Amino acid sequence: WLHEVVPASRSGLYFATEMSLVQLINIGLALLLGFILQMGEGLGRFFVVYGLGIGVGLVSIAFIRRIPGGEARPQLSATAGGLAGYRPALADAAFLAYVGRALLGMVAAAASAAASTLYLRDALGLADSRIMYLVSLGSLAVALTVRSWGEYADDRGTVPALIQVLAAHSVAAALWLLLLPGTSWAPWLAVPVVMVSAVFNAAFLMLAARGMLCRVRAEGRVGYTNIWILGTALAMGLAPIAAGRAIDSWQLAGFRACFAASSLVGLVAALLFFGLRAEEGQPPVPRLAEVLRPSQPLRTLGRILWISLGLRGPSRPPHRDGRQGDQDVAS
Repeated sequence: WLHEVVPASRSGLYFATEMSLVQLINIGLALLLGFILQMGEGLGRFFVVYGLGIGVGLVSIAFIRRIPGGEARPQLSATAGGLAGYRPALADAAFLAYVGRALLGMVAAAASAAASTLYLRDALGLADSRIMYLVSLGSLAVALTVRSWGEYADDRGTVPALIQVLAAHSVAAALWLLLLPGTSWAPWLAVPVVMVSAVFNAAFLMLAARGMLCRVRAEGRVGYTNIWILGTALAMGLAPIAAGRAIDSWQLAGFRACFAASSLVGLVAALLFFGLRAEEGQPPVPRLAEVLRPSQPLRTLGRILWISLGLRGPSRPPHRDGRQGDQDVAS
């Protein structure tokens, strides 16, 4: 359905808007459910929550009928059924290369996300209510920043955006290692760490979906999408299981192993994206020195923060041949 509704040239803006709305709704739901669950001690408050969810679900059915598109397309149905629908996707080396790199990034993001909430509760000893506030702050930060990354990807391509977001995720995952249990400052440092982690985890997931949409071809569209869904489900499901086993086995050392592995895998995924072609209609992927600047890490992080705040500067001026320039204006 996304292929019919979302224009590829502005898919970053669409996905970013969706992500922003989801985060704002999560904040509102957290406040509403918290209020309902504090109304008493009996089971009735839980039935109110379930009833609310069922009612909203039924109402949404009426609105789904108003969404344009979603009708059968006979010209695509011939390649959509059975294993034949997967042949175009499995023969598309560029698509599979993108999926492999994106799934590696998802493993990094999922491992960090799974360990972080448990770490706040079990290692730092924060109360459940405070953890909810931190999660809500993270959602608010995502809602305020993710649109900037969507516009950046629309303007300069998904791959450069993914590289920078994964690099920032690696730094954020490493910051969790600084939150030492038993210290007075760890609960306060957790506030910016949670917010930064949430921002770049959400930005990565949004950008990864945008990049997938830009690489799906009309022929075998169902096979392309199913491969993506299966791969993301495995990555987002197996990584938390592995993180949980590590934490159960090694306790505090398990938490630290999860954050260290998330940081390292995220950095590896970022570097692997340099070997990927840009999607059609976008400028070539810049060189390493033009995106991450290994000799100037603070400058790189400052630029990534600048983009997150929506201060990335003007769009690239086009070359005489119609392509956009490779130099990052925001640098």
